Amino acid sequence: MSLFVTRDNQTLLWNIVNNNQKINLVFNGSEQDKQEWFKDIIREFHQSGNDVYNMVQLKELNKHVLQYMSQDVKNRLYQLQMQEQMQEQYNLPTNQGNIPQNTPHQTLYSNISDEAQNDMSDYERREQEYRKLLEKPQPNEIDFSDSKNNSGSMSSQEMESKIKERQNDSISIKNPLAEENKLLNDRISKMQTIIDTMQTTINSILKEHEHIKSEMNQMLVKQEVSSAINSVLSNLTTS
Repeated sequence: MSLFVTRDNQTLLWNIVNNNQKINLVFNGSEQDKQEWFKDIIREFHQSGNDVYNMVQLKELNKHVLQYMSQDVKNRLYQLQMQEQMQEQYNLPTNQGNIPQNTPHQTLYSNISDEAQNDMSDYERREQEYRKLLEKPQPNEIDFSDSKNNSGSMSSQEMESKIKERQNDSISIKNPLAEENKLLNDRISKMQTIIDTMQTTINSILKEHEHIKSEMNQMLVKQEVSSAINSVLSNLTTS
């Protein structure tokens, strides 16, 4: 949806037009005629492909619309002025020396440029008010300076005391990531110790297994040798 036809923007333009006394005089106090005139101009600009989607484009288009409305009012005043002049020509007195005074519409026409300029200023002011309502308040800047230092110069002892206090403050401040990394490293170190202990135990078991296996092999060899000797002795006895 184009920002130009939003309710907020149309309200902004209507308030400027509706508060303009000279525009109200052009329509002779007819609120309905003024509203139809306003709607026709808004519709004409919108249907002309003037779609805007940012505040810069909207500001420029609103200026063009107000300028167009101002020129349209000038044209209407000029037509009224011409009609009054034609009526005066038919109603001129016999004394041609009389100088006709300016009609209210002539005075209104001469001041319309100034009024259009005032409308633009009014538009600028109202636009700033709308922007302030939409903008978020900015937080106040924090003054990190030591207010005590501004009261006067400090002695060397006071300066050293301040430095120590700030050093202690910096030491007391703990970095949560550093603490977490330290805990993680401690856990890894403990796990590594457990793994090393288990590896040592396993190696010891393997060595013991090899020793037992070696002893069993020796025993088997001895048994075989003993059996062979007994077999030889048995053969000698029988022979």
